[in-house]
Amino acid sequence: MDRYELYYNYVHSQIREQNERKQSIEVKARGFITLSIALLGVAGLIAANFTSEIVTIGGFSSLPLALTLISFIWAVGASFRILSVDEWYISPPLERLQAHVQTPGYSDEYLVEWTADRMVQAYILNEDILMDKSGKLRWALIALSIQGAALGLLILTIVWT
Repeated sequence: MDRYELYYNYVHSQIREQNERKQSIEVKARGFITLSIALLGVAGLIAANFTSEIVTIGGFSSLPLALTLISFIWAVGASFRILSVDEWYISPPLERLQAHVQTPGYSDEYLVEWTADRMVQAYILNEDILMDKSGKLRWALIALSIQGAALGLLILTIVWT
């Protein structure tokens, strides 16, 4: 294996790893949506079944309910933004690669290096997208945590009355 193949193989492995991270982030976002909906459903059941108790304790119970709803919207909104179709760079474009491969003046080493260079450019651009998605995932997790805490507070409010 020469240095060009080594370069290409390494870049290729990094792009595969990057794609796996993207899929992992998206799976977590889907899970956050599911869990957030479940927590909201539990809060709704609690509110529906204990309406008389909630009314008697007044405004204190509306705080956990409002917090649950707001954090639900926050968690689901951030998760959907993660899942939204962003530009994902794949380089080199197939047409350009085909044109380069069919050019008789290019050596094999040049083609491998050129391809790896384009893949590195795509990797760098995609890394920014992944960092943005990771940040949104952190915010979704924070919102989900707040939603769980608000639900716990709602349950405690019902139990203490």
